[in-house]
Amino acid sequence: MKRGTLSKDSSSTYRGRGRGMRSARNHYQGRRFELEGLKTLKDEDPSIILQSLTSKMINLEKILQEGADIDCFGLILKMFVRISESKAPDLLPNLFFHLLMIVKRSSIFKSFTGTLTQAAVAKKLENASLLELHQDLVNFSNFFLNKAPSSACESIPECFFETVIQLKMILQINGYNIPSTIYDDIRQLNVRFKDARIRLIGLNEVEGKNKLRRLAKIGELSSMQPPDDFREYSVIPTTEDLMATDLQFIRPAIVDAPYKSVDDYLDIQFRLLREDFIFPLRAGIQKYIDLKSQKKVLRSKIDDMRLYFGVKFIDYNVLQGTHTICIANDRLKKIAWENSKRLLPGSLLCLSKDDFKTFLLATVAKRDPELLTKEGAIDIRLENVTNFKSHMTGSFILAESSVYFEVYRNVLRVLQQIRDDNLPMKELVLGKEVEEELPLYLHSLKEMSYTYYDLSMFSTRDSMSAELLKDVDILKLDQVLIPENLGLDLSQFQALKAALTQKLAIIHGPPGTGKTFIGLKALEVLLVNKEVWESKNIFVNTTGPILIVCYTNHALDQFVEGALKFTGRIVRIGGRSKSEVVNRCSLFELRKKHRGDVFRSNNHSAKRYELRDITRRLIEKDAVIHLIQRKVVIHEQFLWRNEFLANDNSSLDEDFLQNLLSRSKGSGIISSWLGLHSFNLLFSVLNAIATKPVFLPASDFKPSKLKLSQRDEEEEEYDKEEVEELERSRVFEDGKQADLNHSVDPQYLKIDNMEEFSYSDVVWSQERNRMDIEYWKDYGNQNEISIWQKESLTRNIQSAEKTEELILKLLALLPSLQKENTELLMNFKNPWSLNMYQRWLVYARWQQKVVRRLADEREALEEEYRTLKDEVDDFATEEDASYCKMMDIVAATTSGCAKYDKLIRHLSPKIVMMEEAAEILEAHTLVSMTSACEQLILIGDHQQLRPTTAVYHLAKDYNLDVSFFERMIRLGAPKSSLTVQHRMRPDIARLIVPSIYPSLENHPSVLDYPNIKGMKHNVFFLTHSVPETEETEAQSHLNPYEAEIALGLSRYLIQQGYLPNQITILTTYSGQLHFLMQLRKRSFESLAKVRITVVDNFQGEENDIIVLSLVRSNVDSKIGFLAIENRICVALSRAKHGLYIIGNMDSLDTKSKIWQSIRTSLNDKNQIGNGFELICQVHGTITTIEKGDDFIKVIEGGCMEKCNTPLSCGHICTGVCHVIDREHEKKQCTMKCERFLCSHNHKCDKICFEECGKCFVKVEKSLPCGHSATMKCHVDPNLYICKEIVDKIIPDCGHVGKVRCSAKPEGCCERPCDFRLDCGHSCPKTCHPSEDPDHVKVVCMKPCERKNNHCKRNHPCRRVCSEECGSCTETILFELSCGHKTKIPCGKNIDAYKCPVKVKKTIEECKHTLEVSCHITPGKDECKAKKCTTILECGHNCKKDCKSPCSASDCNELISLSDILPCGHNAYTYCKNRNDSVDESLEHLLTLCQEPCLGLLSCGHTCFGKCGQCFQGRLHLQCNEKCGRQLVCGHICEESCSATCPPCKGSCLVRCPHSRCKNKCSHICAPCLEPCAWNCIHKKCNLKCGDMCERGPCDEPCQESLSCNHLCIGLCGEICPKQCRICNKAEIEEFVLLGNETDADARFVCLPDCGHVIEVEAMDYWMKSVSKDLVGLQRCPRCNTPISSFIGRYGNVIRQTFRDTEEVKTQFYTAKDVSAELVETHMRVCRCEAMVDEDDLIMRSGTGKIIFLLGKGLK
Repeated sequence: MKRGTLSKDSSSTYRGRGRGMRSARNHYQGRRFELEGLKTLKDEDPSIILQSLTSKMINLEKILQEGADIDCFGLILKMFVRISESKAPDLLPNLFFHLLMIVKRSSIFKSFTGTLTQAAVAKKLENASLLELHQDLVNFSNFFLNKAPSSACESIPECFFETVIQLKMILQINGYNIPSTIYDDIRQLNVRFKDARIRLIGLNEVEGKNKLRRLAKIGELSSMQPPDDFREYSVIPTTEDLMATDLQFIRPAIVDAPYKSVDDYLDIQFRLLREDFIFPLRAGIQKYIDLKSQKKVLRSKIDDMRLYFGVKFIDYNVLQGTHTICIANDRLKKIAWENSKRLLPGSLLCLSKDDFKTFLLATVAKRDPELLTKEGAIDIRLENVTNFKSHMTGSFILAESSVYFEVYRNVLRVLQQIRDDNLPMKELVLGKEVEEELPLYLHSLKEMSYTYYDLSMFSTRDSMSAELLKDVDILKLDQVLIPENLGLDLSQFQALKAALTQKLAIIHGPPGTGKTFIGLKALEVLLVNKEVWESKNIFVNTTGPILIVCYTNHALDQFVEGALKFTGRIVRIGGRSKSEVVNRCSLFELRKKHRGDVFRSNNHSAKRYELRDITRRLIEKDAVIHLIQRKVVIHEQFLWRNEFLANDNSSLDEDFLQNLLSRSKGSGIISSWLGLHSFNLLFSVLNAIATKPVFLPASDFKPSKLKLSQRDEEEEEYDKEEVEELERSRVFEDGKQADLNHSVDPQYLKIDNMEEFSYSDVVWSQERNRMDIEYWKDYGNQNEISIWQKESLTRNIQSAEKTEELILKLLALLPSLQKENTELLMNFKNPWSLNMYQRWLVYARWQQKVVRRLADEREALEEEYRTLKDEVDDFATEEDASYCKMMDIVAATTSGCAKYDKLIRHLSPKIVMMEEAAEILEAHTLVSMTSACEQLILIGDHQQLRPTTAVYHLAKDYNLDVSFFERMIRLGAPKSSLTVQHRMRPDIARLIVPSIYPSLENHPSVLDYPNIKGMKHNVFFLTHSVPETEETEAQSHLNPYEAEIALGLSRYLIQQGYLPNQITILTTYSGQLHFLMQLRKRSFESLAKVRITVVDNFQGEENDIIVLSLVRSNVDSKIGFLAIENRICVALSRAKHGLYIIGNMDSLDTKSKIWQSIRTSLNDKNQIGNGFELICQVHGTITTIEKGDDFIKVIEGGCMEKCNTPLSCGHICTGVCHVIDREHEKKQCTMKCERFLCSHNHKCDKICFEECGKCFVKVEKSLPCGHSATMKCHVDPNLYICKEIVDKIIPDCGHVGKVRCSAKPEGCCERPCDFRLDCGHSCPKTCHPSEDPDHVKVVCMKPCERKNNHCKRNHPCRRVCSEECGSCTETILFELSCGHKTKIPCGKNIDAYKCPVKVKKTIEECKHTLEVSCHITPGKDECKAKKCTTILECGHNCKKDCKSPCSASDCNELISLSDILPCGHNAYTYCKNRNDSVDESLEHLLTLCQEPCLGLLSCGHTCFGKCGQCFQGRLHLQCNEKCGRQLVCGHICEESCSATCPPCKGSCLVRCPHSRCKNKCSHICAPCLEPCAWNCIHKKCNLKCGDMCERGPCDEPCQESLSCNHLCIGLCGEICPKQCRICNKAEIEEFVLLGNETDADARFVCLPDCGHVIEVEAMDYWMKSVSKDLVGLQRCPRCNTPISSFIGRYGNVIRQTFRDTEEVKTQFYTAKDVSAELVETHMRVCRCEAMVDEDDLIMRSGTGKIIFLLGKGLK
């Protein structure tokens, strides 16, 4: 690899920077880079130049600031040009960005002209050098302008190029000659810079003018009166709302002055809030319409709107009023729905079939992540749609807005209900009376001097006694007590008094000052003194409990848990809680506990029972519709009795049904009429429907073929806990629906008269058969049924199941038949005369009428149900109110208050306490109050996070993000500010003081916090200049450099002993959050329990250690909302013990005075720098971390020194320094064991931590027998079996034999037997004294050595010794009497021998020749000639074989007659029938017609038969053209068209990286048993090659380089494509499949069978698109070549295809009997489209052949 190039991810340039810096250090260590050094550097590789110029060793910025002479300047400019002309800026973008920043900050261009003039006058340059300098200046300036126009215009002075041109005269005077072309280029460059400056200024001016115009319009609207009454507005968006293009009538919220009237106030709040949820959907839809009109690429995400294609309605829940829809998108399966914020409950949806010209609005009712992944199904609730049935057909586009519509709907609805007379605390809310005032309940008590409170709960060891605190005049609290008496500081004391005595109490507190603590204390005081504010005298009415309101579920749960410490009388209404303790306080649990305590009126009970009955009827009606549409065929009595067909002006249907019933008897007439008993009839109907344009059922989808951009694949993944929290806040579980469902008895839900909907008697007989078999199985009466009866029942069951399946398919296709016109069919008087297809058309018509009638009845029931349910809900609300009034506290979120506003109004709480009040929209604050509210306690900090809005410009220009809390403070309402913080160590607190808060005291408890282990500083800001990732279409930002450091630091801190829950990683952008999540999953699995979230979601929370990633870092120093004081405050105030920030401080302090102040605070204590300083807890070594890769230096949490700690075994720890397990209790010593195993002092050869075990060293030991043997040391020699070979006397024969020392010498003599047989040969066996010692049974098998006594020629005997010699078999050559010579056995009689030589002989009778043996004389009856030469009496040649007898009466020669046949051709007859007349044998003569048929066969070929052979075109001969069909293996069949495709004879296509199958294609292949070769650096398969791989595809980019030195465009572990993205761009973009080929990050896969290169996403889709009903290899989408090679990515698909092929081979080619089922399988396999009737098949048992009659065959 060349120096300076990157080996891996070129986007992670900070890694490359580290390596480049090391390379630069090694190359130039210890040298000062003067002129000669720069000359040496300019000849290096451009990557090395870039890395060196940006390193600290050269300090280029200092060189440029101090000023360089013309030579140095020229060298630097030359190096700039070399870098710009290379690929270094693309390979090292971060370093290049750093270089541009150096150029931008320097005055290099400002000093250039002066330096050039001095050099020219002094004549320091040669003319060539000066010319080169000017050329380099032009080249680099052009590049700078193209790369960073804004920075270039800032860096190069406006008159720079004009000055350079003016220097031309000075240069000429001094003898320099610069060509005019150079100055032409400079003039052109000057024009380009001027245009760029004008364009940039113009953009700023346009932006400024637009802003002024917008602000002017807003100001104009502010003074206008509303055009209509907001109370008459629909909360649901209308067509006008979403299609509006002009500015809507909305006025900004008034934040610095009072409102004029209640209506004015409510109108402004209503319209702003309504626009906040409508605008994102409107903007997304209008942008979609623009993209469609411009025919641009559609994205699945447009701004804040997501699009889903191929959406269909599939089900309806009548009780919930929800629809189930399915989204046809394979991409949904890739989404981790548990971590996704898509399609959360309450999200607003817009469905359209015509590109949003018309649309339906809906909200997500329920989502199941598992169903979404598998089926794409989700439940929605349509909004303001009454007749939804007419809108449910067809395919929709679904647009999802990210706003939570349910909350908007509830808040807007409540705002419309508020009037002038019921606005709570009207004058205060309008801002007219904000001065300090007592609550109403204290006013009356003050007059009676009854304002004494019990404050004994504050009594502690350090405060006053409880007795002295029992009666304290709350209005004189600061006069009778001091803060120390209550254990509070002064600010807390003042805040407590305000909360207890002010009508509007605003408790403001910076981070960590204990706002929640004071709120809980005030709440406890109010509850202890409940009789004060809930007096039951004539002056004050009894009211409900205190209402506690929070913005988030998390904050509410924390507050409730705190309140539970002093009261258990709490009820929480609204969403689910993560806390089990809080869940026990839910409204649902309260109902269960007190349900019997509340008396229900008779009217209430009657309504509930009535609702249950309607619910049962509604469910029943819905179930009947569902059954009729999808499951059953309607019974005729059901049609007739309910008069479903008499519901229109025409009586055609009723008359037709009457005709049908009158012509039949018995039950199940429709069942018989529709052919439900016949599988064949149903199959024919199904095929008849299938030949027409098929209407797809709602559950059948096809993936959208719309072209989507590549970046839509990147799914935003959030923290699972964050998604669950968001979902909890959107789901209100009040238990009402569950209570209603439980109240309906399940037996009422059964549908009466189910037999009216039965399929047919076939189904019922199937059930009877199953029941009979189960009965026999249960009772063990198997003997009562024979085997053949069991088989018969099984066949019946199987047949019924197939019939049932066909019926379900037909019912699913009925909607397509309902479109047909069936009026003419109804006029048939005999319904049985219709064919089967026409009958089903009639039934489809009837089904449609029945369903329409039932749906109308259901709709009427639904309306009645809704009315009754509203009444029952009102009763239930009254009950809930009675339960809640028993409580001290009612707790809810702002969303819950809006949802349960009726309940809140029933409770009429006097006191409302709001936590997080500064984060709550003003409209939400308003709807949380009732007209009975007398005191409002607001707790929060408006200097932290403001309320969140969906639309930024509404917050910026219309003050929508100003909370009621902040507005009151702006209007001068008294506030109590807490000034002592209890959270942050002082080093952290001083970052926000005085930059954000003027003062903030530290509580003593924060002064004793321990230092962060392993870190030199407890607070540190790592500043850098690595740029954020630029994404032109992204709405967020990310910085991979910061992400790696943040995660690396968190892992290091855990290694120091901190728990994961003590560390939180915060980031300011959601894009960075997603990247952190993905990077953690990929490389930092140990941080799985460390919480990662955005700053906005961590408001109100804290942790011991915070790692903060600020993300923003760019050339233009844009810092976004990092300049907003509120977000800075939250980000810097979450940590208790340690805060570590990563960001670009240079950019921050140039754009924000707050960051300038923070930087000053950090500099004062040396807490800012280019790297974190880590301290080894063991050795004290300091390690500086400047980038993510540097954490390798502290891989074990210590340093790079050796541990060297003595272990218990005596060795020392050889590992690198580690902090965890310093006692080495879990350490396993890996040194070689040095312990002795035995008395021989043998050492153990295992690793030290392993058990030594027995000694296995081999030693020589003496055995009891006297021998010695080598054995393992631990073996006992007394038990060892001696294997020494010794001589022993064998007792049976007395011979000496060699045997093992330990063996007995019996029957083991191996000496040859020396006994001589009678034939003279010796015995062939070994010594056998105990077996046949007399050799009676021994047979001599040696060759016979005697002469054959039967041979006259004395030939030797060729047999074995023990056999008789017999006739001589020696062959000799004899000459026969015919003259032929042949070899004959010597013992044969030559005279009787017949000559076997083949010769040709002529047959006398016919003169034909025949090859026969020499001794045979052939006759005519043996002639094999096919053609007889005899001429018959009729004059025709004999057509028979030569050996057959000839006769004119058998002449079959065709002769022409004068007659014309009905087919129009001349008649022909056989010669033997020449005397027959035409009339007598007309039918026979038609079969003899000899004219060519030329008819078109069903297969498409032309018939080659004769007119008579094809029965005048009625029944053609079988086609003999070549088949050409594709077999399951991918080969083409070469047999004739009409024949069944035989087993393939081609070579098998199965092959893998190890071998290929050598068998014929039709043979079964053996699977490869070699290890799977599909491995890469990321994934590995451990199975055999022939098994299905256990690993999935690797989607990482390939890191190999091509021959052109560009990176491979393939994927890791796959075959590298030879084409290059840059060099072969046209070639790889030539073939377009899904349209992703032109994307910059597109990856490609190479198909080895054909060599084509396909984009991987398109190829993945192509491989998955093959039908599951078809078996066969998928083919290349470009050339149609079968894909048979085991490509790693598609290996499992190919393996499965070959397995399916093997199964087809086994079933089809080896079966003895071919069944109709296999015929159907073969038809699918061969991709046939022809319909084959079962009656057209003739099966031949045992042959495996299929014959098709009537010209129908497989095609």
